[in-house]
Amino acid sequence: MPERRLLLLGGGHAHLSLLRRLQGEAPKGWQVTLVSPHPRPIYSGMLPGWLAGRYALEDCVIPLSRLCERAGIRFAQTTATELDLVRNEVVSSDGERRRFDLLSIDTGPDPALADLPGAREHALPVRPIDGFVAGWPEVQRRWNNQSGPFAVVVLGSGAAAVELAFAIRSRASRDGATGVQVGLVGRDDEPLATAARSVSRRVLRLLETRRIDWRGNRRAVEILPGCIRFEQGASLPFDACVVATGAAAPGWPRAA
Repeated sequence: MPERRLLLLGGGHAHLSLLRRLQGEAPKGWQVTLVSPHPRPIYSGMLPGWLAGRYALEDCVIPLSRLCERAGIRFAQTTATELDLVRNEVVSSDGERRRFDLLSIDTGPDPALADLPGAREHALPVRPIDGFVAGWPEVQRRWNNQSGPFAVVVLGSGAAAVELAFAIRSRASRDGATGVQVGLVGRDDEPLATAARSVSRRVLRLLETRRIDWRGNRRAVEILPGCIRFEQGASLPFDACVVATGAAAPGWPRAA
């Protein structure tokens, strides 16, 4: 009887847990393959700590391909682009069509940038994380080489944006970059607007203590070179802009 095919799409938390369970007890009669674009993805929960200088990047990576090897399953480094539910196939960027009898989807989100023209070209989106990590050293190089003020604006008001703003302030202090000015800009009245009011108020106090400028009720509509345009009010200049406005679903599941 031919082997059945279990395809694990993505290296998220659920699949990491499954890889641990499969070590030493791979299912009989099944060929298991995990598909991910990153053999060593970066754990998003540790990104602010890396940014602040508390962790080395090596501390933050998940050895996905090695975990697959330990579990006795195949690892394919590629990105899913299409899901064919008539033929039970996943089409990927390497041109392969991988058949499955069972499919488990545990992929990460895309950055929510569709409504923000210029974000990819003139700012540094936090997603994909590998792209952010690759681009961040250039921001540090620029602020270390600039003698005058250097404005870093974090766009967003959720937990990720707040954490990143605090981490950037910490990193600038660690670098001795006294000219760095950190700002946090969001569309809500207060940061962490969906949390308890006491939490938002505490965050506001901490932002003031850390000398991070909060600007609320500012909905960004476009990012230009060195400048953010808003739905209302004056534009905001920057030397570097980090976009942490949330995540969006990729397009290929909807098209399946």
